[in-house]
Amino acid sequence: GEGFSEYNINNTNNGTDKVRYVVLVVNNRRHEMTLKSYLKLRYLFTINTNEGIDLTSDSCATFHMRLFVLLERYYQLLGSSDNFRQEGGWHAAIPLQVLGAMHTRIGVDCEGFSNPFNASSMQFCSAFPDSDCWFGSCGSFFDMEFVSGAIEVNPPFDHSVAVRTAQQINKLLLQASTATTTTTTTDSLRFIVVVPTGDSTKKTDHQQQQQDGGTGKDLVSAVDFVGLLKNGGYMAACMSYDGLASPFRDGCEMAADGIGFVSRFSPFIAYLRSDANNGDAVVVKEEASNSLVNIQSEWASILKL
Repeated sequence: GEGFSEYNINNTNNGTDKVRYVVLVVNNRRHEMTLKSYLKLRYLFTINTNEGIDLTSDSCATFHMRLFVLLERYYQLLGSSDNFRQEGGWHAAIPLQVLGAMHTRIGVDCEGFSNPFNASSMQFCSAFPDSDCWFGSCGSFFDMEFVSGAIEVNPPFDHSVAVRTAQQINKLLLQASTATTTTTTTDSLRFIVVVPTGDSTKKTDHQQQQQDGGTGKDLVSAVDFVGLLKNGGYMAACMSYDGLASPFRDGCEMAADGIGFVSRFSPFIAYLRSDANNGDAVVVKEEASNSLVNIQSEWASILKL
């Protein structure tokens, strides 16, 4: 477009409460986002471009244009800005408390599948490096060459994406395991993977497929995905949280503060390490199992709040 015809902060509470939304308009295309999300994206843009943002400067206009492109792209994926919950589950993120437990117990410092709106780590991968890089994206997960560190992986559960993710994880772990013989946690490559598996309502697969219109894609994808991870040979520990209806942060966080949902599928968590088969593998796997128990407790506690 030619630039912004409108940029303003809009008080949607009739002047009785805090300003909550920012409105951006380009050539009659209009998008809203929460003020909280706007300020987060402005901060990410500033630290990743080294540009201080003055509301009257060219850098501010550049920021707003790049932000508008981001909103346009992700709202299209979510259905529309008028019906943003339509596909929000495909871009959901694990709760902050759970990610915090992963950081404390495992050292997670990167999210493998995220976007600038719902990323909680300063390092994250996302689907659109060309538009997301201005806000801190490292690029696509499938283009990364991780050699050490801990990455949280919660992919959109499309079957082809899930299979490709498992293959990428196994490839990277093989490369890391053959490149070094170290067994220190900080030098190993670790993945903590979250996937939906069994229905927490305990319906049969047939009943769930009937409810889903006969597809049952989530359950079938999970079986293939988990099988590939286990066959890769680097599984340090895994745990199926059977019967736990798991809370997630919604993928449309830029549209409303504090939104989320509880998935009907129980989460399966796999902890994979490049040193899972080294000399002290027993110690490694015991530590990994203890970590997953701690993460399970953190996830379950959210439902009690």
